[in-house]
Amino acid sequence: MMAERSSRSRAREPSQRHTVPLDILVVDDDQATRLSLAYALTDGGHKVTEAQDGEEAIALVAERIFDVAILDVRLPKVDGLTIFRRLRQKSPSVAALLGARDEEEGKVVLVAGVTNDLIAKKAHAGNWVKAASATVGGSGGGRPDMAQAGGKHPEKLLEALDAGRETMVKQLSA
Repeated sequence: MMAERSSRSRAREPSQRHTVPLDILVVDDDQATRLSLAYALTDGGHKVTEAQDGEEAIALVAERIFDVAILDVRLPKVDGLTIFRRLRQKSPSVAALLGARDEEEGKVVLVAGVTNDLIAKKAHAGNWVKAASATVGGSGGGRPDMAQAGGKHPEKLLEALDAGRETMVKQLSA
């Protein structure tokens, strides 16, 4: 059974205007990263559910459908790509941006995936990951449904994920 303290939902009054509050799953084994993302997203008016590892995320995905998932690629037990695949199986509509950083080597890896229904609404994983990678001093791109990128500023991963979120919101609002 999943511990309540390790998987929290947060909701606050929005300090910024957003047209649609989203139900967002944030999965990262680094507590500081997870809390920073949760704080920024709830401050923007979104509902955030956190998971600290892949197994916990898989259990949450089995329980309900999320609007957006922000996933760490390198998670203990179950990796971010496996979680993304489960999301795609369960929900007809998924957009996921996965990020991993290696502070020692000074590298960042970003992977984005989008389902076909969102592609029809002008979402594009290649453009999404390209915008996020610019923040970490990198480049990348890919197909409308799946893309990857790299960068050389791992300390800016949270900013990159935020830039990616803003880009996806703009794509879907167009």
